[in-house]
Amino acid sequence: MNKYSIGQVAKITGLSAKTLRFYEEQGVIESPMREANGYRYYSEKSLEDIKLIKYAKDLGLPLAEIKKLMVGCAGGDCNQTKEYNTKVISEYVDLLSERMKQMEILRSRLRNILKTGPYCCGVLHELSINDRKAGEK
Repeated sequence: MNKYSIGQVAKITGLSAKTLRFYEEQGVIESPMREANGYRYYSEKSLEDIKLIKYAKDLGLPLAEIKKLMVGCAGGDCNQTKEYNTKVISEYVDLLSERMKQMEILRSRLRNILKTGPYCCGVLHELSINDRKAGEK
């Protein structure tokens, strides 16, 4: 069985050791095993869970929701969590769809700026002006 130090997990996942300790304190991840020296060592499963949590965070899911989704079924009874998970997943599908629309609009506006400028400053101001023009229509 492979075991990883907090530094190794941090390097592999791109998360800081402070973030990993925070996730442990918040109960998002299980407490890793500790050796006589008190150092944390993470299992392969813990490492995979942490990668999954980072992926979910990168997608914009709040940590509190990730924690709930990571818990799974208490005592193997998924009836309680099924309804909750279905609701949460549906909400995030809707949220991601909205974000994708916003990102498409932003990409279109940025492409327009590439064609017409400004090239040195005022790009955010230009986006703001476009937002106001879009709101007037």
